Amino acid sequence: MDLRKLKSFVVLAETLHFARAAARINMTQPALTNHIKGLEKELDIRLFERNQRHVSLTLEGQAVLVDVQRAVSQLENLQQTAKRLSSGYKGVLRLGYVGTSVLDPTVMNLIRQFKSQYIDIDIIPVESDVNRQLMLLQQGELDLALVRRPLPLYRSLAFKDLVCNKLNVVLPANHPLASKKSISAEDLASESLILHDDPTGVGLGGAVANIFQRKGLVPHSTHLTKEVNVATALVAMGMGIAIVPDSQRSLLIKEVVFREMEDPLAVTELTLCWHKLIKNQSVKLFIEHVEAVLSVKSAG
Repeated sequence: MDLRKLKSFVVLAETLHFARAAARINMTQPALTNHIKGLEKELDIRLFERNQRHVSLTLEGQAVLVDVQRAVSQLENLQQTAKRLSSGYKGVLRLGYVGTSVLDPTVMNLIRQFKSQYIDIDIIPVESDVNRQLMLLQQGELDLALVRRPLPLYRSLAFKDLVCNKLNVVLPANHPLASKKSISAEDLASESLILHDDPTGVGLGGAVANIFQRKGLVPHSTHLTKEVNVATALVAMGMGIAIVPDSQRSLLIKEVVFREMEDPLAVTELTLCWHKLIKNQSVKLFIEHVEAVLSVKSAG
């Protein structure tokens, strides 16, 4: 099946406008129309209802959209992999990560050392949230994922904890609690909490929620954000407080201060995940590299 026709369908389904869709994929409207008609003929279903003023997905179009989007993603990955291999690379690693992981020195060193040792293996970074990374691993669309505990357990996935990060409170520099060296959950119960938007009980959001649950507390109010860096910026604006991994201290924002939590269990572990049925030899090499580096580090 022609990738160009599939992409035409996806973009038109997103825009529901022939002119805008044609512009996005850099083709003429007649060519786009021919792609859609050709795909409808191949699938033997009508994908869109259209007239001079209106375009909408049919029920059949809605039903196949997710499968087509997945097919486009897989075919594009195949093209990228083939291109890299033809350029001389011996392997490709699709590495998913949550935004906070790349600030951790352990992760930086692991990846930098691996790249210097295996210069012919190309690492493709894919930033995504915890849930999506775990889903993509199970579907075979990611090779490795860097996520934060707590995590749901999947029989098909293997896990290797890399580093345990203390959780720090981020406060406006002029906040009354900024004068304290450490902060308790009770101190924060009446505050507005800027919480990472993870599924309930999972990832950084789950780790922060556990701090309050252990004390039988509920934050006064919460605001969700998908980016930890954004949470720190919102604190600087006086929008609330946040609880983040201590690696975030490397972000130099003078309007905020970082304070440790009094709770010794206020931590989150950065974890490497992969599918147990490893088919990519580069994944095996990366896991062996991680285990070797961590064993030396623990011995030292």
